[in-house]
Amino acid sequence: MRELLRFEAERAWQNYEEGAELLDLIDADSRGTLWLLVHNLLRAARTHRIARFCRFGERVSPLQT
Repeated sequence: MRELLRFEAERAWQNYEEGAELLDLIDADSRGTLWLLVHNLLRAARTHRIARFCRFGERVSPLQT
């Protein structure tokens, strides 16, 4: 399971990097909202990457950083 999660995390990073090239195509009024969404997703991805998926079996609180 960890290998699958690692694969999916790497794939997500590639998608974020490729998607960054498209930001100029987004309406200027919407870029702030999109930036916030991407920032939060990247932060979550970094958190999971740092943890190296070692939280199996533990209950995770949304307030943990």
